[in-house]
Amino acid sequence: MLQRWRDVKEVDAFQEFKLLTSEVISRTAFGSSYVEGKNVFDMLTKLGLIVNRNNFKVSSIPGLWRTSDDIESDKLEQAIKEAIIELIRKREGRGGHFNGSDDDFLGSLLNAFHDINAFHDSDLSRKITIDDVVDECKAFYVGGHETITSSLAWTVFLLAIHTDWQDKARKEVLELFDQHNPITLDGVSRLKQMAMVVNESLRLYPPVFNLTREVERETKLGNYLLPANMALSLPILAIHHNPLLWGEDCHLFKPERFAADHGLAKAFLPFGSGPRTCVGLNFAAAEIKIALSMILRRYRFSLSPSYVHAPFNMLTIRPKHGLQILLHPL
Repeated sequence: MLQRWRDVKEVDAFQEFKLLTSEVISRTAFGSSYVEGKNVFDMLTKLGLIVNRNNFKVSSIPGLWRTSDDIESDKLEQAIKEAIIELIRKREGRGGHFNGSDDDFLGSLLNAFHDINAFHDSDLSRKITIDDVVDECKAFYVGGHETITSSLAWTVFLLAIHTDWQDKARKEVLELFDQHNPITLDGVSRLKQMAMVVNESLRLYPPVFNLTREVERETKLGNYLLPANMALSLPILAIHHNPLLWGEDCHLFKPERFAADHGLAKAFLPFGSGPRTCVGLNFAAAEIKIALSMILRRYRFSLSPSYVHAPFNMLTIRPKHGLQILLHPL
């Protein structure tokens, strides 16, 4: 990506990051390439569009009448399943044998499926099925690049506007990673200024605007009595912009909010919280900081005059018309 940027003055960073994160999740989780998984990504995007436009509609009657979107989504679901099963067959080899040596995400799933060093008891309820494998792969394909794409885009957007913080983050990166010191995971964990910037970006533009949780059993929450099996929606975007929690300047970009723990950890939920925290949290944080470090070492950037600010939700909160930035090589 950075090599391509050498020959241009302006890029749509959102589209660039979409390709980057797709390639990263394809290689790290599935041992493949973006080109190999492109068909799956495209179908998942189409499915996301259908889900998005039907989110608040009750337009079909199960068993009696189905919409064209119902029919199309079923076809996409089946095609996605077939594509992932083909990926699994390639990993296993056409003979259906799996040696359990692969340690990426897909390899771990297949270990559990084939019961290779996965479980040492007879609890069959802990075994996973091929449908479980397919569903986990779908979740990682989407979650492993959609959320990181959005987070990277909004962080670059905010740094393009707030050049003082862009300079602070760059100075910190150059102090840790000069030409003799490559970017490492251990080094990235020491980037304090960048951590504040990324957290504030996630607060203002959380990748997922709400989370849904099911009430397992009747629960008292404040003055409310929640019945079992009730679906509870947690409005992350609203919580992150609540002036009672974050102050009257909650709509402003102020990374210094995260310089110390002010007791707001429970109000900061970009990846959920508790035992249901997103399993990809550490992976996402590392990828975002590594990508930003590599960009900041090579470029200053600013918003293009062609940029139109229009955040909208489709699986994640994203810039509707892309993110056009001007590149200034260092």
